[in-house]
Amino acid sequence: MGYPDFNTLIKKYLVVLDDSPEVEKSNLIMKWNNKKKAFEKTPLSQEEMIRGSARGELKEPVPVYNELPGDKVLQGRNTNSWIVLGRDRTGPGNPNGYGDKGFPACSMIDLVVGRGGRYPYDGMITDPVFKESADYPRSIPDAARIYMSQRTDIDKAFGISGENSVSRSGIGIKADAVRVIGTEGIKLVTNVDSSNSQGGSIKKIYGVDLIAGNSYKTLQPMVMGENLRVLLEKVINELGETTDSLAKVIMFQMVVNQTFAAHMHIQPLETVLAGGVPIPSFPSAEAAVAGSLVNLQLVTEAIRKMFGTTYTLAMMKLKHGITSTPAFNSVMASQPVLSKYHRLN
Repeated sequence: MGYPDFNTLIKKYLVVLDDSPEVEKSNLIMKWNNKKKAFEKTPLSQEEMIRGSARGELKEPVPVYNELPGDKVLQGRNTNSWIVLGRDRTGPGNPNGYGDKGFPACSMIDLVVGRGGRYPYDGMITDPVFKESADYPRSIPDAARIYMSQRTDIDKAFGISGENSVSRSGIGIKADAVRVIGTEGIKLVTNVDSSNSQGGSIKKIYGVDLIAGNSYKTLQPMVMGENLRVLLEKVINELGETTDSLAKVIMFQMVVNQTFAAHMHIQPLETVLAGGVPIPSFPSAEAAVAGSLVNLQLVTEAIRKMFGTTYTLAMMKLKHGITSTPAFNSVMASQPVLSKYHRLN
């Protein structure tokens, strides 16, 4: 373990000491050096070494790896952590992997912690266990692994459903929780070369599958965000235009209803020709009442609803960023349908 230079530490964190007397700075330096020496030279007690505290070794069960003649095995000191350099080997039993089958060009690196899973014990002989298997019910998967092979069946090795990669180079990462962190971004990219590791031509574009629960049958294509935005904008615009047209129809109907309510009849032509005076009749009371009631209903229900729908559609476009102006969407959308950071094709 390295220790920071005291003067560097002072310059970085304790600039205020520049105005301190030389005696005070000298005392601080002396105290620092004394603590540093005490920390470096204090021996560990036997109890500390057994229980692993204070950087001591921990006495715990560590299994024995079933090493093959061609393997080079690196193990942590009294720890269940391993690096194996050898040939493709993806589980217990024989053959299991292209190395067991005698294939060339199948070198591998296997980084493992926690062989034997939950219940390792001293003297336990373990093979690499990538997954639970009915063929080997007593083999418990290793706790965490990064596996890299020049030639392997990586999906079969880890028990991943779907279209399998067969006899290809592969890298598998498995643990209870896997995190990939990029301080300046992460890219998942396919098809950067025209041929694979075995020299075969790559004839199609492979995509990215996100599979929850290892259930390949329920997979569906991902949504293209910008295409969805364009579609939603068109649908909302069409709904708005339909609403406007329906509002106009209702207004025309109201005019017809009002005309019907005020309609009057003139005396028949025979009466006029006989010397009668043409006297208009009074509007029908029933028609007047019915026309007024229908128009009132149209105003209070239909027209009000039409205006409300138009407003709602406009607010939906703003709230979810569905307008055709990206800059406007980024400012106004409170619940955008498009991610600000993530993209796919």
